[in-house]
Amino acid sequence: MQQILLDRVLNPIAKLYEDMSDRVRGIIFSTAVILLLLYNVFRTLLLDCIPYMFSYTFGTICVGVALLAMMKPHMKPIAFRKFPLVLWLTGGTLILVTSLLYNFDWLSEALLVLAVCPVAYIVWGNTDQKRLLRLLSRACVTSFLVHMIVSALLVPVEDRQYAGLFNNVNGAGQYLVLVFACLMIECLRQHRRKWVGALCFVWLGMCSALIFYTNSRTGLASAVVAFFVVLGVYLVREWRKAKKEVLLRILCMVLSIAVMLPTTIYLFRGGYMVSTWMRDVLTVETVTDTDVNQGGVGSFFEYAKTKTKITDKDMDAISTGRTSIWKAYLSHSALFGSDVEESFFVESRNANYSTAHMIWITYAFRHGYVCAAIMLLYTLVMGVLSLVYAWRGRGDPWSLLPLAITVVFGITSLLASINTPYNYILTIYYYFIQTLLIGKGFKKDRKKDEKTVPEN
Repeated sequence: MQQILLDRVLNPIAKLYEDMSDRVRGIIFSTAVILLLLYNVFRTLLLDCIPYMFSYTFGTICVGVALLAMMKPHMKPIAFRKFPLVLWLTGGTLILVTSLLYNFDWLSEALLVLAVCPVAYIVWGNTDQKRLLRLLSRACVTSFLVHMIVSALLVPVEDRQYAGLFNNVNGAGQYLVLVFACLMIECLRQHRRKWVGALCFVWLGMCSALIFYTNSRTGLASAVVAFFVVLGVYLVREWRKAKKEVLLRILCMVLSIAVMLPTTIYLFRGGYMVSTWMRDVLTVETVTDTDVNQGGVGSFFEYAKTKTKITDKDMDAISTGRTSIWKAYLSHSALFGSDVEESFFVESRNANYSTAHMIWITYAFRHGYVCAAIMLLYTLVMGVLSLVYAWRGRGDPWSLLPLAITVVFGITSLLASINTPYNYILTIYYYFIQTLLIGKGFKKDRKKDEKTVPEN
């Protein structure tokens, strides 16, 4: 099937622009991914005005352009690891069948799993892996710089939880932990320009501070686990060759986080005051003290003290009602999906919830326990493969990026529903990374091999 797809569709399309240079291809790829990232950042400001179909169409176009940019003529079939491939396709088929039976709105997930991702695996499997990871990482960091500057200038710091341009702190945390994962790898690299490497440490500290100020426990847990797992693997695998360099980079990362944690909030407040002053000058109006949000470091820590007191609270209170939400969804789940409307009243929170706050329970409710078990097993297998990929890539910091993103996705998936295509960029990046984990190189031409084998 791969060969047919390559011969009849992909290779003919690639020949139309085979003279395009790798640099231009990289620019087009990065631009498409950055637009997808920035759309996810800014769309929350107009969430009620943007229909889901527009989001899905825009995401599909961005990914399609990114795929086209990486297509080269004479691409070869990719040899896949059979067990994870079977799990992926079986889970995708169950998603497709249950979507057709119960809710057409879920078809977008099935199309992403069964159509978009397989093409990405073939196209990007024919691309230099380091280059692909480098482009994905730098696109993510670039979007973060735009997000950070706009947030600092336009969005005031809130008293309790800071979401920046996002409409909720969990959405901000999920985006920021993806940036955190990319910046970790950037900090472990040897940059040609030392000042760029120094800035990466500063950006890592600022990203960590923003995750902290969101007060999103999902984001904090994902970042902490990824930090220790990735740096632990890096420390062990590189210890023999470069003890001093490894320890120095880890120390710089820790110091940057410690220094930027209290500093970032003041930078954001300063930027907001500058933008307020500029608006005051341009509009010739006087801004009173009540017009400016009086939040800051002091008020945040006062709030944090009250939030960390979990004495005499049950697990449902500690998890902000998640156990009750999970129970409500599981009570309406079935072996092969459910047609029940996805909205339940949770008495302990006195509110209606339309998301399960866990990917696997979402799969269980929408597509059945069997599908949830298959997709969970697939994620666990990918976790092991990402660890093997990182271990085998000694001396190459980029080989740690799939592990970082897989860990972040795995932790976040336990506490949030992030399986909606293109609306949760962490999920899209996780799917992108599967290209390197599920494939194991090019298929060998057996006839050529047989000719080159000497006779005994």
